[in-house]
Amino acid sequence: MTRRLVPADRRVVVWTSAVTAVALVVALVCVLIALRPGSGEVRDRDAVAAAAASSVQDLMTFTPDDSAQRRAEVDGELGGVLGADYRGRGPDVVLAGATESGASMTAAVQAVAVDASSGTRARVMVFADQSITLPGQPVQHVGVSRWATLQRLGGRWLLTRIEPVAGQ
Repeated sequence: MTRRLVPADRRVVVWTSAVTAVALVVALVCVLIALRPGSGEVRDRDAVAAAAASSVQDLMTFTPDDSAQRRAEVDGELGGVLGADYRGRGPDVVLAGATESGASMTAAVQAVAVDASSGTRARVMVFADQSITLPGQPVQHVGVSRWATLQRLGGRWLLTRIEPVAGQ
């Protein structure tokens, strides 16, 4: 014997179907959000931040006794005009007159913040503790912040520009 649905039973079936459909739509949206390409962007931002920290610290750390190998290693992290300028002037690109005065400088990057990033270019704010030693003078310690511009070339992020943050 088959039972006929009464209006109250039909409402239950309709509501159950509607709730099931909404639950399926919510589940589909959650799956799509989980699969979106955002996690690659996070990895890319991490790579940009690491490259900026490393290249800025290496560029801003030098002594008059730096070897040609050390300068070549630093040059390998630079690109564009900054790389060409560094090959010609050495540490003078960071501290004017450094070569002539026999200055030494160390920089310890404390933090970085990626301001903007695309697939090939990035702009990063770098915060560092800097120590400058000039012959016959006490060491000067100062906190600095710099805008670092990086460009991806051949799968590597290279520092192409470094400039003070306005107001320093």
